[in-house]
Amino acid sequence: MDPPVHEPALRRPGTAAARGGKVLVVSDVPPFPTSSGNRARIRTLTEVIAGLGHELHFAALVRPGSGLDPQMSRHYGRRLHVLPFERRRGPAWAWEHAARRLRQRLNLDAGWLWTLDAWYDDRLDARLRELQARESFDTVLIEYVYLSRAACVFPPGVRTVIDTHDRFTRRHRAAREAGQAYGWFSLAEADERRGLARADAVIAIQDDEAAFFSALLAGTSTTVETVGHVFEPAAPVRRARARRALLVGSHNPVNAEGARYFVGQVLPRVQQELPDFELLIAGDVGQAVADAPGLRKLGRVTAIGEAYAQAALALNPVRSGTGLCIKSLETLAYGLPLVTTRSGARGLEAWAGSAFSMVPDDDPQAMAAAICTLLRRDDQAEAMGRSARAAALEINRVQLAALRRLLGRGEA
Repeated sequence: MDPPVHEPALRRPGTAAARGGKVLVVSDVPPFPTSSGNRARIRTLTEVIAGLGHELHFAALVRPGSGLDPQMSRHYGRRLHVLPFERRRGPAWAWEHAARRLRQRLNLDAGWLWTLDAWYDDRLDARLRELQARESFDTVLIEYVYLSRAACVFPPGVRTVIDTHDRFTRRHRAAREAGQAYGWFSLAEADERRGLARADAVIAIQDDEAAFFSALLAGTSTTVETVGHVFEPAAPVRRARARRALLVGSHNPVNAEGARYFVGQVLPRVQQELPDFELLIAGDVGQAVADAPGLRKLGRVTAIGEAYAQAALALNPVRSGTGLCIKSLETLAYGLPLVTTRSGARGLEAWAGSAFSMVPDDDPQAMAAAICTLLRRDDQAEAMGRSARAAALEINRVQLAALRRLLGRGEA
């Protein structure tokens, strides 16, 4: 049995009875459908903030033609504010885009860098000012540094916080060094410093990134807190007795490469030792791999706990990436033993060996051996599952304390 924990019950943000302040979350990443790690983080963060007693509002930045999932309205109710949003375009943007493409063809590092506000919509300033005048928010939580200019909109006395999700200083380099294409945001160090310094506080997703941001922001008044993936702990699942493992992921380049690596190099080694082994893949990452014997694709699942309950252990075979690996933490919370690469254990390394099994990124034999050991040794797998659950609850306790410090005025 798990030790008793005192966690805030999640409330639907649109209906929570507030005892704390009014908090606005500004995001161009919608929490619904909850099909990726960053969406899961934003969703649970809003739910936990509401559970702490704050009146939670959500400003959804919606691009033309993209629409909004109906679950957004059901979840946030009248506290959902839909703001039209379109990334910068025009002659200056076109010139910058063309220059970046040319630098990429020349294999210059600067070809993958954006200017700080390249993804911002200037019209958002007036829309946020109008929203603040109407609602009088106490705290504004901004998702990602590329929206940091929003922190400049709010008047003195409104606390502004940037939820970084990741460090973006030359973020492209890790993918490039791993031989992967990179098409997302990346900044020069000076631009990341300038963006984060616009806010009163910054949330890092893991301790080593907090140390990086603290050094980066030295000499500014911006403070840094680590808040990983806060969550409402669900009941632990009972391990399946079948020799079956679960891989969960959205269809992004890092997950796709990891899934292909596992199916191509690890799965045959496991099947050679355990012919009855079955791999389950949940989420859109299943689209990245071809059908194979012993592989079953579940597609998107609405109740992820039910998918975990079908498996004897979980897998995370990613071989690159930055930031906290949310799906690994999610697995620990369900009390399921996990076999992961080092990259899949980002931000959780202190618990390796006890709460999960960690292997090198590029050693398929080591990963296969770790899987076979846990599937053959029920006692070891059960002990690891209990340690995983305990680790997740302790991690969550620490994150909630940090979130309370950031927001204040909520439930004691």
